[in-house]
Amino acid sequence: MSKPQKYAFILIGGISPISRRSAFLAALQERELEILVIDDPENEHLLRCAQAEGKMEAAKLPAIADALIVQPEQIDDMLLKVSEWRKNYCIQGLFCLHEPMVESASVIADYLGVPHPGLRAGRVTRNKALQRMWFPRWSPRWLLAAPSKVEPAAIIDQVPFPLVIKPLNQHSSRDVVRVDNAQALSNVLTHHDHYSRLLFEQIVVGQEVSVETLIQRRRVIFNSITRKRTNEKQSQYFVEMGHQVPALLCDLQEHAILEVNNQILSKIGFEDGIAHGEYRITLDGDVMLMEIAARSPGCSILELYYLATGSRMEDTIIDIALGRQGHYPKPTRVARQVYLEHEECTLADVAIEFAEDVDIAWLTCGAYHPPRQIDADEKAAKVRQVQILKRRGDALGPIKSSSDRAVTFLMDGPTVEDLDRLERTARTAIRLIMI
Repeated sequence: MSKPQKYAFILIGGISPISRRSAFLAALQERELEILVIDDPENEHLLRCAQAEGKMEAAKLPAIADALIVQPEQIDDMLLKVSEWRKNYCIQGLFCLHEPMVESASVIADYLGVPHPGLRAGRVTRNKALQRMWFPRWSPRWLLAAPSKVEPAAIIDQVPFPLVIKPLNQHSSRDVVRVDNAQALSNVLTHHDHYSRLLFEQIVVGQEVSVETLIQRRRVIFNSITRKRTNEKQSQYFVEMGHQVPALLCDLQEHAILEVNNQILSKIGFEDGIAHGEYRITLDGDVMLMEIAARSPGCSILELYYLATGSRMEDTIIDIALGRQGHYPKPTRVARQVYLEHEECTLADVAIEFAEDVDIAWLTCGAYHPPRQIDADEKAAKVRQVQILKRRGDALGPIKSSSDRAVTFLMDGPTVEDLDRLERTARTAIRLIMI
């Protein structure tokens, strides 16, 4: 029996690029690979919306050859579908974009015999409690418990206030909340009683960063630190409100963070792909692990690397997944993403008043185009894109998770000082019109 002649690639969580991560689709199209998708029902509406409005064609996005919509835990159904695909396609590689499917993706890649982070890496990175067990040296005090089976006093005895509560297998900062006293803890436990497990952790105070690491055959071929902002000082939540590439920390801090990150990746046997580790640097200079993921970073961090280097990291990620030699350059500019705070209201529109043209992308439905790259001879700092994440008429409330954010902008420039000045201008030029 002859081998299938069509060469294909499986993109798990692959509907997401239609709205935001189109560079992955472009990378696969350039390599003349058919695109097969496995994704969560929560993302299916993006595909239907883009197809109905013709936005995939308008953005010149490649067609998806076939797709399976399935719950993240239904690994048997995924494997059956992959077995069917193998009859018609020669599957060259696989990559996962969707956090809830990371573990399943590792199993499927292992079944196919294509490069992937590894079974242990896929399992440990998907479970916050396992990360605490695997890496006690870099973990705060913590406790894992079911809300219905634990008394507040038992938690307080093991994890002192202030503490943070994290649903074990959630993502995007969903339902992650700080509590400062017993009454607040009791209230949160009542609210969370529908979760099977919660992680209670002692608050770690300090600058938060992430580390984006490209690994091939267990060897680090690129790593870089991204500085983060959160809304934790203005609220009881920990939603990311800004990123900067590179972080531009002092040499001592940078060395300490990368050393811890490398040890963690080595301990879980990370084989091939990209890791997104999140850390805090305490006031004493210690590095503490918040969590680590075996997938690409969220928000617009990949776009920031594109602006800072002039190269798409998605291309390197796909090459690693295909078993081809990967390489990626160091940043030569500084790139920053800023999310705007907002009041509780109904969004009528977004007014954008810059002296020069700025790219505007409504990401609520349909195809997305990445920010335009700088010209080779361009030096000045510039806002590259304003992204609007909500529809006109949407109700805006407190920013408790990533999905509550409404407007963000991306910019780059030669120095941090240039970006600081430009950010002040941009915050004035972008205005949410509220009802």
